[in-house]
Amino acid sequence: MSAATMLRTWWKALAHRASLEKEMEAELRFHIESYAADLVRNGVKPDDAMRRARLELGTIPSQQEDCRSSFGLRPWDDMLADLRYAFRQLRHTPAFTVTVLVVLALGIGANAAMFSIVDATLLRWLPYHRPGELVNINLVNDHGGASSGYYQDVIAWQGQSHTLQSMAYYNEIEGFLETKSGQEPVSAYTVSANMFSVLGVQPAQGRPFLADEQTPGKGRIVILSNAVWRNMLQSEARIAVQRAQELRQRELERLRSADGT
Repeated sequence: MSAATMLRTWWKALAHRASLEKEMEAELRFHIESYAADLVRNGVKPDDAMRRARLELGTIPSQQEDCRSSFGLRPWDDMLADLRYAFRQLRHTPAFTVTVLVVLALGIGANAAMFSIVDATLLRWLPYHRPGELVNINLVNDHGGASSGYYQDVIAWQGQSHTLQSMAYYNEIEGFLETKSGQEPVSAYTVSANMFSVLGVQPAQGRPFLADEQTPGKGRIVILSNAVWRNMLQSEARIAVQRAQELRQRELERLRSADGT
């Protein structure tokens, strides 16, 4: 018997369990009564014939159990019996039941969260062109702490590198978004004008940064994330974005210190 045939037989027996039980009982009873009738015809008394038939063929419950095992229903029955017993025990100990449910919920939630993180950071490729060739370079100072560089550094490194095809930089800053409800803080990044070309992507709407927008005084162009555009600006086609004056001044001072490159 093939695996597909066995699976169909098991599913049919499981889906039509009540009718299967009735058919098994009727067929087993028929065999016992037929064998007892043969014994009576051979001169055995009716009561003795029925007793002998049950002893030789087995009782109906025992034969039904053998049939269930042949259909592969025994593991299913054992599992249901164990579940019913477990539910009865949990119902009699509500404090223990609540503790078990809380532990299970925390364990399942923690595992789901960890899998989501691993799936997003390790299993899935980044949504960029040729993501396997992207590398991230972090700058550190003499004490091993995080440090920042300037655009002319990137240009110099690009000219000296024989391994990297192109380089771009980004730096996380704080900013404020002017909405109908007032200024709202948002996380933002200052990036080099070639960031999108290095990643091999294009904005869903509008255009990427231009090269001359890298120079001081012209860097007032922003590209919004889809989440900010939809959730904070209600997908408006024309919007006004302003940064806080203090942060803008700090960024201008940093660009001036870059010697205009």
